Amino acid sequence: MNRSLLLVLTLLAGMHGAFGEESYVRYSQSPTSSRDAALQTAVGHFSHPDHPGLEIVLYGVVHVGDLDYYKSVQKDLDSYTTVLYEMVLPGKNYKPTEDDRLFKEMQDGMGKMLGLTSQKVIDYTRKNLVHADLTMDEVKKAMGGESFSPMGGMVDKSQLRQMLPMMKSMQQLGAGMQDNLKRMMARQLATAGTKAMPGKMGKVILFDRNDAVMKVLSKQLNKTTKGEIAVFYGAAHHPDFEVRLAKLGWTKQSMRWMTAWKIGAGLEAEAGKTQEPTAPKATPAPAKPKARWF
Repeated sequence: MNRSLLLVLTLLAGMHGAFGEESYVRYSQSPTSSRDAALQTAVGHFSHPDHPGLEIVLYGVVHVGDLDYYKSVQKDLDSYTTVLYEMVLPGKNYKPTEDDRLFKEMQDGMGKMLGLTSQKVIDYTRKNLVHADLTMDEVKKAMGGESFSPMGGMVDKSQLRQMLPMMKSMQQLGAGMQDNLKRMMARQLATAGTKAMPGKMGKVILFDRNDAVMKVLSKQLNKTTKGEIAVFYGAAHHPDFEVRLAKLGWTKQSMRWMTAWKIGAGLEAEAGKTQEPTAPKATPAPAKPKARWF
């Protein structure tokens, strides 16, 4: 596969790179079959001696996945007291750019190419969800007025324009070829979290947005005494969150893994660790223009 295209697909899936001891995404190979594997995301549970009865849940996610995966995610989110979620909204002054259009077309095309669905099937109208992200206005300000692209400046517009027809031509892949592509991408995604996106762009996409989450989390901790506060974000953000929580005295109690992509027959879920998928009573995400996950 074209290396630039593989890089773009990795970014579209939500792996921007992060620093930390433990990744929240992994590639798992079946011990009995070379054809069966999975891309898995982690859910970490944290406690604090000064907050008895309260738990913080770092809920890692990828932005395209199997429909059954998002059904399980929806069930989990519905069970939490509060869910802090990512969604970069336009703001009052931001005007859509060609990058916005290309990003949306490429992310939609990626799902079709791999036979996966978008994170947009999650119901963002649930009452327990609290927005915890920057707007595009705030992103632009943090960039010092410089142009912004979710691709992090690693791939320019001309390359993206060339890749779109390539992606569309690959949307008719057979199941075997599709699995081979997913396997290649899953391995790349599982290592991408150790490589931080460089420069100001990487700082804004990952760390400045994490700063915004921590401010919202602080407010929630002042008014929530029992239950679970979940941080529902791209898995690349969570190693940094884990470091921040540790500095505040939060200790990880457990971590479980969920299968986001089945490759071949996939893998059996860890016994007692992953909930069975049930159809969420979901409505589509609200029609907020150009809302994006990255």
